[in-house]
This record gives sequence, C-alpha cells and structure tokens, in this order.
Amino acid sequence: RLVEELLASGWEVELAVTAPGLSDTPRGARLLAAMDVRGWTRAEVSDAELKRLADTERPQGVLAVARR
Repeated sequence: RLVEELLASGWEVELAVTAPGLSDTPRGARLLAAMDVRGWTRAEVSDAELKRLADTERPQGVLAVARR
C-alpha cells in the first residue's frame, strides 16, 4: 500500500524492486502498469532476495527507493 501512496505522491523514485509474481494479480498488474506510466526504473528479483532487502517478515512484492 505504501508504494501505491508513493505513486500518488509525485515523489521522484530512484528504483522499484519487484517480486516475480507481482503481475499475477490484478492489483499487482495495475501497480506495475502505473510504474511504467510514470517511467520508474524497475528491477525484478527473486522472492528470497526481496525478503532479504525488505525490513519485514512478509514483503508485499514491491519495494521502492524515493527522493523527497
């Protein structure tokens, strides 16, 4: 949900990191499409790598690095 809020905020995004299965759900597919419309740079990583990068037990399938 935070990445959805980030999309709406207009903040500059350096990089979005996504899980392989994000596009498998309608919500995930919409999120990826919105990232593409805004020109975000995306990198797809394995679920294990995303879990290692995330500061949470159950990552939601996407992380973003943004600049205010």
